[in-house]
Amino acid sequence: MATISIKINGYLLISLLCLGTTDCHEIITPLPILLSTFTQGAAGWQIISNGMTTDAKFSSAGGNPDGYIYSSDFASGIWYFMAPKSVTDQLKFAYGQRLHFDLKQSGTQDQQNKDDVILISGKVKLALKTGHPPGTDWTSYSIKLDESGAWKKNGTSALTEDEFRLVLSNIDQLWIRGEFINGADQGCLDSVGIN
Repeated sequence: MATISIKINGYLLISLLCLGTTDCHEIITPLPILLSTFTQGAAGWQIISNGMTTDAKFSSAGGNPDGYIYSSDFASGIWYFMAPKSVTDQLKFAYGQRLHFDLKQSGTQDQQNKDDVILISGKVKLALKTGHPPGTDWTSYSIKLDESGAWKKNGTSALTEDEFRLVLSNIDQLWIRGEFINGADQGCLDSVGIN
């Protein structure tokens, strides 16, 4: 039996070709639509902490794959990677899909328990804790963009489908946490996508 992998319209079609047998199968696996791959630069991503922003730093090698963005402590408080409008515009139509991204950090000691992903629409904030910080090697995340997960609206756990859809359709900001250590650290982000 031979395996052929073909990418068609953002989907990976894996066909198992049968040689001398009648047991043939097809598997269709959606690939993420990559919104930010950081192959040429920081792509408009910024770092935000306590209302202060600065540009994300860019490394052309060492990502997952190719380039990635990173930052270190620049202000008091937890800092986040903040997506540009080109990314948040894509999230407006992503209800029920998954947000994918890769993170790594400089160490795993003294980890803080804070919100990991934040969606902001006007005065409404949806926040989610993944329950596991990244390691010192690339760690992949897949976050469901609907009310079925552990999302909290403005600090409460009650969230309806209509509320989630409303936030996504009017989203202003996407934050992905970059700081996990209570102290000096560096956090890195790569391969942000949806599917």
